[in-house]
Amino acid sequence: MTTQLNFKVSSGLKNIIGRDLIINDTVAIFELVKNSFDAEAKKVQLYFDNERIIIIDDGHGMTHEDLLNKWLFVAYSEKKIENQKTDYRHSVTNKVYAGSKGVGRFSCDRLGKNLQLQTIHKDNLNHNEVLDIEWDKFESNDLERFEAIKVYNNSNSRFKLDNIEYSLDLFNQFSLCDSIILPKHGTIIEIENLRESWNRKKLLELRSSLAKLINPFQQKNDFEIIIYAPNELEQDIKEHESADNTDDYIPIVNGPIKNFIFDTLESKSTHLEVKYTDNGNYITSTLIDRGELIYKIKEPNEYKYIKDSEFSSSVYYLNTAAKMTFKRRMGITSVSFGSIFVFRNGFRVYPIGNEGDDTFQLDRRKQQGYARYLGTRDIIGKIDVNGTEEQFKEATSRDQGLIETPAYLQLEACFMEKCIKRLENYVVDVTWRDSLDKDLDTPERLNTDLAKARIITIVSRLANANNIELLDYSRNLVTILNEKSKEFEDTIEGLKSVAKKSDNAELWDKINKAELRYLELKQAEELAKKEAYEAEEARKRAEEEARLSELKSREYERLQLIAEEKTRHIAKEKQEIIIEKEKISEAYEEEKKRNLFLTANSSLDKDNIVNLHHQIGIYSSSIHNLLANQIDKLNHNEDFGKEDLINIFEQLTFKNQQILAVSRFATHANFRLQSETITENLILFIKEYLERICKLYAGDILQISFSSDIAVFERTFLPIELSMVLDNLVDNARKAGSTSVNLSIEKMNAKQIEIKVSDDGNGINAFEKNRIFEKGFSTTEGSGLGLYHVKHIIEQMGGSITLNESFENGTQFIIRLV
Repeated sequence: MTTQLNFKVSSGLKNIIGRDLIINDTVAIFELVKNSFDAEAKKVQLYFDNERIIIIDDGHGMTHEDLLNKWLFVAYSEKKIENQKTDYRHSVTNKVYAGSKGVGRFSCDRLGKNLQLQTIHKDNLNHNEVLDIEWDKFESNDLERFEAIKVYNNSNSRFKLDNIEYSLDLFNQFSLCDSIILPKHGTIIEIENLRESWNRKKLLELRSSLAKLINPFQQKNDFEIIIYAPNELEQDIKEHESADNTDDYIPIVNGPIKNFIFDTLESKSTHLEVKYTDNGNYITSTLIDRGELIYKIKEPNEYKYIKDSEFSSSVYYLNTAAKMTFKRRMGITSVSFGSIFVFRNGFRVYPIGNEGDDTFQLDRRKQQGYARYLGTRDIIGKIDVNGTEEQFKEATSRDQGLIETPAYLQLEACFMEKCIKRLENYVVDVTWRDSLDKDLDTPERLNTDLAKARIITIVSRLANANNIELLDYSRNLVTILNEKSKEFEDTIEGLKSVAKKSDNAELWDKINKAELRYLELKQAEELAKKEAYEAEEARKRAEEEARLSELKSREYERLQLIAEEKTRHIAKEKQEIIIEKEKISEAYEEEKKRNLFLTANSSLDKDNIVNLHHQIGIYSSSIHNLLANQIDKLNHNEDFGKEDLINIFEQLTFKNQQILAVSRFATHANFRLQSETITENLILFIKEYLERICKLYAGDILQISFSSDIAVFERTFLPIELSMVLDNLVDNARKAGSTSVNLSIEKMNAKQIEIKVSDDGNGINAFEKNRIFEKGFSTTEGSGLGLYHVKHIIEQMGGSITLNESFENGTQFIIRLV
């Protein structure tokens, strides 16, 4: 015969779903705060003293029936089975909750032995239900049934907290924390006989964790958490008063838990924001680097299981400068803060994002290739989703994150493909390619032609991709490069793709004009090289003819000597005369050569002189051809705009400066120039150029000095262009009325040096400091192209030049080279 049986529940269940399930005190506080959130509270107040913890919220509260049929009903979750019509936080039809297991209330057991719960429902403001529980009674005998353990209930008309008014007087003296305010409705949980003490260190850690419980990346949130700890007030006041800057982190316990303000971080880091738009049908991604928009794109959403999740993600890449800012503002390093956090229905999912957590396998992936992937130490950020328990199911143990449902697997895939890999493409190909960029919290290095070329490649690649709509991009960075840049030709096709996808007529016009200028410049250079080549070949032919003529002459002399030797008496005298004549002739020719190539300090060999002459020929022919092209345009009545004229004159000035530099080499330099590009000791080149050339042209009034803590720094460079940099900086000092110029070189690391060029001249007006590198801007009557050319040359070398605005009594430029 079949009979029906029932489970019996032991009182030992309390530990299983209480202290054994809730892993630590901080998680216990989290569970109770999440309950307040789900009760639609707008404020939660946490009170700590030596004997008790009090949690006060202004949620909708509970009726007697709620206590009996819901709160005291183990594992019952109203959140799991009840759908409410509206939710003021998410504005969606189905309300979403922070928790839905029905066991979070047993967090009280983790914190203390005794619990008193007071609750007033929003529809009955004069009725306060009171529940008293002694948790130890559940532990006396595991054979006793769970439901047989008594808890006690009574009621009164209002909330009441004993022995707390006196200590609250202290809060009125503390400007960072208001006094506790008892709400009209809601729930108060008072826990006594605490199982563990709450010292200052533990409270500060709780405060830090609570700051990350609710999305810290949101600037506005209608859910507030406040901590009151009277025993820590005195130390809090001391910390606040001794703080140098209230914007930086101050280690205080009391006061509201403020969401982190990421405005400052956004302006100092590389930030990718990805979110679902158009009812989840599309994904919109926006990349911003230190306040500069890089691109904004839109593409169809292929992740059907999370289409309605309101997915959004913000990921920040922090370089060295951004990490320093973060530590100063937050009081901890970015690594200790955590990495990628997940927020489900507004509350954080633990332990995802904690230091050492690698839920998304970023660190494991990073190990597969050096400088190719981002790891958890490189980035911080968040994923925000809304959804039901079936979509995003949190593990019951509270320390295992989310269970791998189909929705969660698509969340991982979306995050990796649309967030991490997109950010990696930019950071690896742009940021990491420039070793000088890591120490800057401003986007100035993005304005170099090298960086612009890399950004143009990334944006054009997106513009050419199927199903991607280019909504916006940086007009400042995705633009025409200088025609002299090595990257100019490679970027034109990319710019054409961007112009076509964005339907930008202005960019098309700039591309057409730039291509025409580039073509003219290339034609002029090719023609100049051709003419120089032909001249070189003619010179070689002439030298060969001269050599053959010399050989014939010597052969004739040899035969003549042989004939003369046949006469013994005459031969001896004649031979002695010829030998003496040859010695005198050779000495004369050698002296003649020395005088021909002698300079003020030393001599150049013939090959070097010929090579320098060859360079002058190329540069002067380029100028000739550029001018001929413009004269031809004038003869055909073509219009010239101001920008066209400035570009033409800038090219002519640059070529002329090259000729001037070559001429100084040809007359004074003791430096072998075998080609346009050389690989030599940069330190020695700068030292000798300053001492042998710059000093000669600077005059007696301007004293030039040089110092370096490094003797050798081998690298490839263009000596003509580097000499133009030195000439311009020394000449600027002279024009500024300087009496001395000092160039000092310091080794920053094995691959980087810093060059400081300082003078004691009139300095630069504060209003002009931001414009000195602009094309055509001058503080004197000059062309305004000198420093523009200097900046262009240095950046083409992969370096940077900045004005030291804090330098007094003159001007100082700082050049960094790698």
